[in-house]
Amino acid sequence: MKTVHLTTAACLVLFVFISTCIAVTPDAFNSIVDLIQNGQYNSAFEKIKQIKKADPSDPEYFVLAINYYFIKCQNNYINLKSGIPTKDSVLVLSDTATGEPIGYIDDTTIFNSDTLQIGISILKEGLKLYPYRLDMHIGLITVTESSGMYDKMTDAILTILKNSDPNRGQVDLVIF
Repeated sequence: MKTVHLTTAACLVLFVFISTCIAVTPDAFNSIVDLIQNGQYNSAFEKIKQIKKADPSDPEYFVLAINYYFIKCQNNYINLKSGIPTKDSVLVLSDTATGEPIGYIDDTTIFNSDTLQIGISILKEGLKLYPYRLDMHIGLITVTESSGMYDKMTDAILTILKNSDPNRGQVDLVIF
């Protein structure tokens, strides 16, 4: 057995590879991600439950579960508002006679915190088992930032830094 030292940056490049090579085949992993992204939540959830039943400590179960719950907890709304927009990513509506802006269309995402918390709890279980899985840490950072939980995002970033400190920014990757 040989131990290779990788910098944190090198680990970030490898996180996609690592997230698909443990127990769930890349095809199975990608097919579940596709189901989630295409809104086929029941089928995705059934496959995720099968992974958990086969091996409750499979790291891919935790990765797929947070993806499922993160997408499932989002409610997206289109808003029609009067006045002048306050952000750039909007469609401005103008008066056809004058060309003056009279309103705009934008979107809002509201997160169901109960559903999101289920996913975060599952991911944190995975992080207890696999504290050096950068894809799980990055997933937690992404989920907490996207949903506006900035204090939890900061905690997740500090956890990565704390884990890398004993190794001077390196994570051990064991190659058999």
